[in-house]
Amino acid sequence: MDAGNNDTHTHVLDFNGFCNLCDKHMRSTKAVVGHQNIVHQGAKIKCTVCGRRFDNKAELSDHMDRPHR
Repeated sequence: MDAGNNDTHTHVLDFNGFCNLCDKHMRSTKAVVGHQNIVHQGAKIKCTVCGRRFDNKAELSDHMDRPHR
């Protein structure tokens, strides 16, 4: 496990409602992990049709509702 993921996992175990990297408040551990993956680690969700990348599932879903060119 690399150091970037270790910080996320440590935070999850000690969940207090806040991201330990920016102090943003979250309602769940899952929300903190998703937030950290996207905001602090730059993870993106990739469209399997065209390869475009999105910050979250809602953006990908909106994209998939439109025709691909």
